[in-house]
Amino acid sequence: MGLVSPPKPLPENLTLYKLRLLIIFPNWFRRYATYGSPGNETFCYYDADSRHKYPPLFLVQLAHNTVSARDKMCVFSSSPLPSQGRRESRERLNSLSEFANDVATVAKLQTSRQLP
Repeated sequence: MGLVSPPKPLPENLTLYKLRLLIIFPNWFRRYATYGSPGNETFCYYDADSRHKYPPLFLVQLAHNTVSARDKMCVFSSSPLPSQGRRESRERLNSLSEFANDVATVAKLQTSRQLP
């Protein structure tokens, strides 16, 4: 799912592409956000068939941003809903742990490089 994807609503794209991670500007997809209870600012996204939920993980600061609308993007993670079983959930958590390690490695590399 990206700039060259056919124009479809976000939930349909989430179902079609079965993303593990979703990195977006949330205000662009505000109408698809699902909030917990009234007054609760916590929100998430669901795919079209409601088999996966995408709760927010963390914000990413865009270093040296010259083209994006904002300096921060939000990372959401795919979480299978309970009907899919524990094994798939465990596999998903392991892959997210690997992703977090990769992000930490990239952050270390970026801070160790001296920019002109």
